[in-house]
Amino acid sequence: MSKVNDTAEQQPMEIIDQAHFEKYGDAALILKCFEVMKDAIEHLDDAGAIELQDDTYVTFVEAYWALKVLFRRKTGGDAKKVSGEHWNAMGQHLLEGAELPVMHIPFIEPTLPVLWPAYLHQQESLALACMAYNSADNARLALAHTAPDALTTRNACVEALNATSALRALVLRLSGGTLEDMAGIVAKFGRSNGGTLQ
Repeated sequence: MSKVNDTAEQQPMEIIDQAHFEKYGDAALILKCFEVMKDAIEHLDDAGAIELQDDTYVTFVEAYWALKVLFRRKTGGDAKKVSGEHWNAMGQHLLEGAELPVMHIPFIEPTLPVLWPAYLHQQESLALACMAYNSADNARLALAHTAPDALTTRNACVEALNATSALRALVLRLSGGTLEDMAGIVAKFGRSNGGTLQ
């Protein structure tokens, strides 16, 4: 008799955690959470039950991690920690009669400085053009793909603001120094049919 070793090939286990979901874009994570909710509602509508470790339970765990990733990307904070703080504050309010505190959601602050008009007016025209280009390009690069975190998004917003401010200062300088001068030059770019250059 021949001995047959009947050991099934083991597939590598996929770990469902925050790191797993960080590789997906925001739209994919939102769609995942929507699908989990839709499937759970349909399952319960068909008189199904959710039990520990069943398929529906596992998809809820996936949605949990997807939402944690989204929250971190948008705010820079930890959803579990913020939710726990809000839960504790509400518990103290309801059970102990404590005053209901304002429960803010924290947002990360950008690390880049905003360039103020006084600073920009001191710069040469070429320097303004370079600043505007660099800031616009940095914003483009940061937003070209899904921003990996809230800090990148906030810094990209500052870059876009800096680019607009530098361009405004440059255009005002080159057009004569007033908004009316700038508006007159912009009006010359209009097409004869009333459209503007794109």
